[in-house]
Amino acid sequence: MIKKIALSLLCVGALASTVQAEEDQTFIGIQLGYQDSGLTLDSAEYGHTDITQSTDDNMMTSGIRLGAINNEYRGMLVVGYDSSYDTDHLEYDNIYGDLVLDYFILSSSESMRDSMFRPYIGGFVGYQFTDSDYSLADSTKISISDNSVRYGLEGGLLFEVGDSFNIDLGVKYSANNSDFLENTYGGYIALDYKF
Repeated sequence: MIKKIALSLLCVGALASTVQAEEDQTFIGIQLGYQDSGLTLDSAEYGHTDITQSTDDNMMTSGIRLGAINNEYRGMLVVGYDSSYDTDHLEYDNIYGDLVLDYFILSSSESMRDSMFRPYIGGFVGYQFTDSDYSLADSTKISISDNSVRYGLEGGLLFEVGDSFNIDLGVKYSANNSDFLENTYGGYIALDYKF
């Protein structure tokens, strides 16, 4: 498992170094989003008679982004926080860090290089620290702390606003190696300042 993580980080680092090869700009930004997520757990492991409990909840996400961007690629580090809302049975807090590499899919087209709209696809690998309290049907609370590797795909549309700002609308699918956390999907909006 450690070899897979090291290899993934090495690949992301090698690909991200290509961002530095062209004219690039550094940026810092914030992102807000929504994701659909949940827990699956075997409550018998915790001394309860229920065989399996599963929940599907909505979560708000927020994060800080720091990276570099050029005409073809964007590489960044995203540090974020997820928390559950609109639920009576799940309290969920998740802190994560992701290394992200995105490719602007129409970057070879001269007309798209000058366009203020730039579609992209990309991937990420990272690590997350999760604490959650889950209430069973009998009102018993189960507390779970879990650290796991996360990885996934994303895509979206980048809007260039003048020379200094980007607005990013995207969707993301995230998987992990946790025994409790389910795969997530959702959307986000971000504002980046280029300097």
